[in-house]
Amino acid sequence: MTMEPSVIRQGLETIGMGPVRLNCALEGAELFGSAGLLNSLELVQFITALCELTRIDVEDFIHGGPEGLQGIFANVTALGSFLGTRLSMAMEA
Repeated sequence: MTMEPSVIRQGLETIGMGPVRLNCALEGAELFGSAGLLNSLELVQFITALCELTRIDVEDFIHGGPEGLQGIFANVTALGSFLGTRLSMAMEA
C-alpha cells in the first residue's frame, strides 16, 4: 500500500466518516460532487486534515489544476494521484 491511500483513509477517519461511507469511498465512490459522499463542510474538514497530514498547502488543493476540486476529489484514485504528484514535487524541491 502506498502512502497516499493510507493518508486518505486517515483523513477520512479524522473527519469522522463512518465505516459504511469509508468503505464506499475506498471502493471508488465519488467523494465530492453531485453524488459525492462529502458535503461542503466535510470537504473543508477533509482538506484541512490532508494539509496537516501531508504538509501540502491548502492553496494547492484550491488551485490544484484545471479539474478543480471536483476533479481532485472525484474519488480516492484521483485524490491519490493528486497527492502523489504534489508530494513528489515537494521532495524534488
